[in-house]
Amino acid sequence: MFVSKRRRTWLQVGRLSVLGILSLSGIVAMHQIEFTIIYGSVTAVAFLSSFIANYYMKRNLESRKPYWFLLSIDSFLLSLVIYVSGGVDGPFMPFLVVHVLSYGFYLGVSGGLVAAGADVLLATVFSFLALNVPGLKSSLSPLLETLVQSGYLKISVTYIALRILINGLLLVASGIASGMLAQSLYTESGHLQMVLNNLAELRARSRHILDSLHDGVVVVDVNGDMISSNPAVAELLGTDKPMLDSQLGEIVRSFLKNKDFPPRIDIIIDEKVVECRFSHYGDTGGAIVILTDTTELRNSQAALEERDKLSLIGKLSATMAHEIRNPLASMSGAAQILAGGDLDREKANQMASLIEKQSRRVSELIEGYLSLSRNSSDFPFSKVDVSSVLTDSVESAKHGFAGGVSLKVSRSDTNPMVFGSSVRLSQVFLNLIRNSVEALSSVSEPVVVIEVTNTEDDRIVNITIKDNGAGIPADFIERIWEPFKTSKDHGTGLGLYIVKRIVNEHNGTIEAENSDQGGAVFTIKLPVAGSGVYE
Repeated sequence: MFVSKRRRTWLQVGRLSVLGILSLSGIVAMHQIEFTIIYGSVTAVAFLSSFIANYYMKRNLESRKPYWFLLSIDSFLLSLVIYVSGGVDGPFMPFLVVHVLSYGFYLGVSGGLVAAGADVLLATVFSFLALNVPGLKSSLSPLLETLVQSGYLKISVTYIALRILINGLLLVASGIASGMLAQSLYTESGHLQMVLNNLAELRARSRHILDSLHDGVVVVDVNGDMISSNPAVAELLGTDKPMLDSQLGEIVRSFLKNKDFPPRIDIIIDEKVVECRFSHYGDTGGAIVILTDTTELRNSQAALEERDKLSLIGKLSATMAHEIRNPLASMSGAAQILAGGDLDREKANQMASLIEKQSRRVSELIEGYLSLSRNSSDFPFSKVDVSSVLTDSVESAKHGFAGGVSLKVSRSDTNPMVFGSSVRLSQVFLNLIRNSVEALSSVSEPVVVIEVTNTEDDRIVNITIKDNGAGIPADFIERIWEPFKTSKDHGTGLGLYIVKRIVNEHNGTIEAENSDQGGAVFTIKLPVAGSGVYE
């Protein structure tokens, strides 16, 4: 059982104080020179034994021998003081209980029992010495001294034995109780210390991991004042006071005040692109900000996009050379026939119509080429009302290419918001509606149904566009997202490829299938703003 330095100090101070007070009280109360010598000797022995025990305690902190040594010395000194101050009837008898409790606490049950046994033994010895040694009878209590002087020695012996027995039982009970209590306290203290050590180790390990991160981590309170940060914050922002000396402070305070603040934004610091991701911290209203240097990542993404773009351009160039050559040849032939001037009006109109159709096809090819060259960075993202964008797209279709087709729209009651570009999303909706309209050219009652719904947890918005046409050919449905693949006679094969690319830019998905009732069904799934997808 390890005893801390503070407990060792309390033991030494306590025993010296008790023995010193008892000795001083005895000297003041009794004016006999022989008792004064005894009390002075008790104090001197107490200090000497304390010095010896302290010496050995420092040499071996785990050793229990110094405590057994002090137990023995204190038992003898206390018994001596008590029996020169009235014996079993004296005022200092309760201090034996203190002695037993103390060493039961420091040495456990065994220490408490040994202290009790030693005190009882010495009490018995000193009591019978006081009865049989003439020089010690003056140390008896007035009651016992009267009994002895009157010749009632047997009564005196019985009385002393009874008092010693009662006090002995009390001392033994005290020793056991204090020892068990001490053992329980030491056990619980050990468990508590183990838990505290584990927590300290876990905290130190967590701090080491946090300090080793390349990403900056800032924890702020509800007022935007910094609680803690790791070294990477100073490296990324160039200051160890990010909430005061950088634009991050104002951004974080805006996040705390505005519930609609985007959970992720980029800031530019000394030609570095630093991504800031925000999340709320606990129930106190604070926030955790994670800073990541995405400069290399953005450069790599840009290089990858550029490589993909060049690859597509190369493939597109070969396809366009083939696709444009045919309409240009048709336009050139029609123009030559018109230039001859030998056609009647009907033939001339046919040639003009041919030129107009072929020129439109060339325009569509060029527009598809331009769409492929655009990046998501060309269109800034913000919170977008899907229903509003869809309504505008439907209106554009009605007044443009959807004449004669019934467009039915079913909107969500919650007006879901997504994080994206209204221009790009409108391009998606118009492309899909145009495909559905073109697939209904041979249907007597063409209908396109557009539905906007939310999932039960309001994390995803579903946009469904379906028609009552012939559907997608079974052998083509798996390849509709590939560039330059088309089932139309005059299609470019770029429309659905661009649609899927834009949906992916918005962290969404798109699926195509044929309905059991006939017709094609396109389903777009986009994450609702603030649902955690961007956090």
